[in-house]
Amino acid sequence: MILVYGFRHHGRVDRSAEQYAVTEFFHLFFLPIVPIESLWMVAEESGHSIRLHGRSVVAGYLRIWGPLVAIACVLAAEARSAIYVVPAIAAAALTAWTWTWHGLRRSARLRADFNQAAFGTRCEPRRLRAGMRRQMRQSLNEAWDALGTHRSPNDVAIHGATSPEETAIAYGILRIAKDPDADRMLDDRPVAAWTGDGPYRSAAAPSCEADAS
Repeated sequence: MILVYGFRHHGRVDRSAEQYAVTEFFHLFFLPIVPIESLWMVAEESGHSIRLHGRSVVAGYLRIWGPLVAIACVLAAEARSAIYVVPAIAAAALTAWTWTWHGLRRSARLRADFNQAAFGTRCEPRRLRAGMRRQMRQSLNEAWDALGTHRSPNDVAIHGATSPEETAIAYGILRIAKDPDADRMLDDRPVAAWTGDGPYRSAAAPSCEADAS
C-alpha cells in the first residue's frame, strides 16, 4: 500500500483584494490531520507567518471532513436508520457555514485597506507574530519621526491629517498599539492615495511558497 502524506494548505478565509489567511496542515491521503501554522498570503505564491488562525483551522477541517461525514451518514441512514440523517444535515450545514468566512465583511475590508497602506499587508496586526509586530512598530515610529510633525498620532485621528501619508502612518501606529482612536480614521478615505510600501516589505519578513487549496 502506498502511503500518501505531506503538507498542504487548507482553510482559506478572510480574503480581501487577493490576500487571505490559510493554514498549513500535515495531511494523510490529502485529508488534513494536524495544523502546523497559519499564513497570510500577500500574493498567490508568497506570504508571511501569522499566529494560528482559529477560523482557518476549523474551515480546513470542515471543508474536507464535513462532506465525507455527511456522505457516510447518508449511506448509514439508508442501510440502518434514519437517525443518521440528523448528523448528515449538521455536517453539511457546518461545512456551508465555513464558506461564509471566505471573504471579509464591508467594515473589515475598509480596515484591510488601511492596513495595506500602513503595513504593506492587509492582515490584522493582532494576528501577526510578536517579532513582526515589533519590526512594524519600529518602522512606523521611524517613518513618523521622518515626517517632522509636532502632532501625535492621536491628534491626527481626532483633528484630521494633512496628507495621505500622515493618515497611513498615524493609523498604523495607533492600530498596532490597539488604540481605539485608530477607528476614528476609517472615514479618511485619502489614505488609499498613498502608495508607500509600508513596513512589511522593509521588515524582511520571512516568505513562504504557497500551495493553497
